Amino acid sequence: MNTRNVVILSGVMLVVAMMLNMNFNIHAAAADTKPVGGGPGTDLEIFFLKKSFDFCDDGLSGGKPTDPPGGSPPDGFDVQSSGCVDRWVGQEQDRRDNYAFTGEQIAELVVARDLNGAIGMTYALMQVGSADVVYCNDVTADFQQCVDTALGQTSGSCGSFYGEASDGTVHWMGHEIYDADKPVSGILAEYPPQKSESTHAGFDPLYDKIYECFLTVTDEQQGQDSMTVTVYDTVNDEEATTPEQIWFFNPEVSLDISLSSGHSIAFEDGYAGDTVYSTNSLLIENGAEGGVDIAVWLGGTDLSSPDMAAKCPYSNVLDVEGIDVNHNDHIDPYEPQGMHFRCTLDNGIYVEQEWQQVENKNSKEKCEDVSDGKDGVLDREHCLDLHPLFYGHENVLENGHEAECWFKLQYPVPCIGEFTGGNLIILMRAI
Repeated sequence: MNTRNVVILSGVMLVVAMMLNMNFNIHAAAADTKPVGGGPGTDLEIFFLKKSFDFCDDGLSGGKPTDPPGGSPPDGFDVQSSGCVDRWVGQEQDRRDNYAFTGEQIAELVVARDLNGAIGMTYALMQVGSADVVYCNDVTADFQQCVDTALGQTSGSCGSFYGEASDGTVHWMGHEIYDADKPVSGILAEYPPQKSESTHAGFDPLYDKIYECFLTVTDEQQGQDSMTVTVYDTVNDEEATTPEQIWFFNPEVSLDISLSSGHSIAFEDGYAGDTVYSTNSLLIENGAEGGVDIAVWLGGTDLSSPDMAAKCPYSNVLDVEGIDVNHNDHIDPYEPQGMHFRCTLDNGIYVEQEWQQVENKNSKEKCEDVSDGKDGVLDREHCLDLHPLFYGHENVLENGHEAECWFKLQYPVPCIGEFTGGNLIILMRAI
């Protein structure tokens, strides 16, 4: 993590020292792709069909497999034992770039065609770089059984596939890959393509085998590397490999934190009962490797007066969450009390967003999903009770982008002291 030393001051000798807590978590995403691979004139070809990810998910949706089994939250990424941060784009979940952390899983579905007959294909391996890392599963029989299930001819489990007898479709990890209704359609009705007079387009058990490969990322996998799948025909001593996919394994996730000017955040001069504004700003830049996007939340501790006796308004601390003289927290949530912040993105985007309360961290709470607000309800997606940087917009600080945050502070009445103790808290999780 890259951070700069930050000291934050106010016009009443208020000092807020920066404290940074890291918190990463990922969720499942599914990526659709066009099949690629193989070249004309070869006896053995392999085609990449679909991929799916298990980024901290239970792997099931309504009893149907939608994600690879057996993944786990990345070690050391989560301050809680459970809970993930999703990036919802409309109704879809997605990562913009190919990156994965230890404990996460990547699944790939491929189909191979051997013009000398499927019997010659004996196994398939997934490689990371030049190293063979996992044997793939031959799921040809599972797919054929699921086609029968989709046609209503059989019932039962089909491994990672499931069939819908109601519409004749076959799915793998949430992807529809085959429609058995006439005329047949789907990716396995088109691939492998016809390559000889004796073959046709689409899956043919006489010539084809289907493999699924599950890679669980380990600590040994670091940095940018290629990922491929190779099928082997040991009878005819042939092999075929998918085109390379480039992934970034266990990227370093970092925030660069600085100030717009000076060595501290300064507030306007004010008195008890006044609302004062910061005269400079806090800058937070996503400097992560591998194109990692980050969700960020901002909060703080209450402010103390270690160098002199204080009262603000009835205790020796200034409550950043706001409190009235009757000792009731948040009497009116619409009245500005305590400390607030608002952030813009890349020098001005989201300038219309409202001020948000600086809250204390509550480790008993969870981190909620990242939302784009398209459901019409602009909920604040809290993390341990802290507010997101961008209220009313998707709380994502994309790779290479910078947020700029301003603060305002309402002093209670009475308020006496030099409040030079306190912390700002920044929580982040990789998307």
